[in-house]
Amino acid sequence: MKQFEGSINQINIQNNQTIVLGWLWDSSHPDEVCQGTLSLNDKVLASFECSQYREDLQQNGIGDGKHAYEIILNHPLAPENIDQLKLHPQGKKEKLYKAVSHEPANIIDNRSDEQSPIEEQEQPQQHDFSEEIDKELEEIYAQEGSRNEVLEYFETLKTKHPENYSIHHKLGDFYFNQDQFDESIKNYNLAIQFNPHALWSYHNLSVICIKRDDWPKSDEYIEKINAIHPEFWNDNRDNFLVQLHLGERLTHQNKIPEALNTYKNAFFLNPNSIECLYQLIQLHFIQNSFIELLFLLDEKQPSEQNIIDEAVEKWIENSTVNNNDSQGYLSKLENLLLLSPNCQAIHQEIKTCKGVDDSSNDLIENDLNDGIQSYENNLVSIEQFLNFMDSHLQNERIT
Repeated sequence: MKQFEGSINQINIQNNQTIVLGWLWDSSHPDEVCQGTLSLNDKVLASFECSQYREDLQQNGIGDGKHAYEIILNHPLAPENIDQLKLHPQGKKEKLYKAVSHEPANIIDNRSDEQSPIEEQEQPQQHDFSEEIDKELEEIYAQEGSRNEVLEYFETLKTKHPENYSIHHKLGDFYFNQDQFDESIKNYNLAIQFNPHALWSYHNLSVICIKRDDWPKSDEYIEKINAIHPEFWNDNRDNFLVQLHLGERLTHQNKIPEALNTYKNAFFLNPNSIECLYQLIQLHFIQNSFIELLFLLDEKQPSEQNIIDEAVEKWIENSTVNNNDSQGYLSKLENLLLLSPNCQAIHQEIKTCKGVDDSSNDLIENDLNDGIQSYENNLVSIEQFLNFMDSHLQNERIT
């Protein structure tokens, strides 16, 4: 049974913002990081992670001391309403537990006399800088600008608009594209702090968790997306990154047919994705349906052959040869020759499997002949082939 304890220790009211400091933990699970929510008159103001370190917490037996939070609200609260500010532990699917009881907070009012607080009203709609940022970055890249120029641009934006979620999200995207995931996480969390409904920040945090093989944490972000906007996935069927993410999730859940269809959709949205093509190769082998992949690539081709070659090389790099099925592995390599006849990685791997030395002048020609023979063997029967073609043509008529 969860045993939450926590407090709102200090509320610092300024002219254009309110800073709230405190802590929250579950004493029955002291090593877990709690999610907290601040509410005022039953209206949620912010949701956040309680994971900051405070020495005084550790000294007073609050676990390892990493259970504090510091939240910035982008408007000043009225002091007379502070006693209505409540701290709730947050469970899965946005469930809010009963607010924790605590001693009155220390209130610091740093507003100037001419500034009146904003009462409990709807927060103004933040301007979305995404398009402006994209255009500016495009100009910087077109002029062969450096990484430092990009970061200076973001720093200028943040100085002018420190609490704008879209700026922090786009900076998170910048770091994401450079595989600097720690910085991405920091900025996506800031975006969520300033806009608890920042769906794309939750989405990209979930993707980062998958890259780090942290599926439970990834699931938590998905639950937040579903709670905020249940139709997010249907609304983004034409978004390549969403489809790629969904394909990864379905594969992890071992829903192979569904994953295969999702990756096909992603492939038609972006046929030049090496990752997407790699996943299609992997799943078609699992489904023993390599012929379908050939038809797919006949219908939609990447812009360059080297994209297929790199996807094939990635499959080889990530494949594990089963000593009890070395012939099956060799058969797959020979099938891949139909996609990448000149891919040296395939020929090298076939040579290794067959124990052939480098002196064979007819190696590539022999491999191709074996590939064609393997392809013919994989049809299994004329009846299976005709059934597949009939299904394929029916789908064409439907679409």
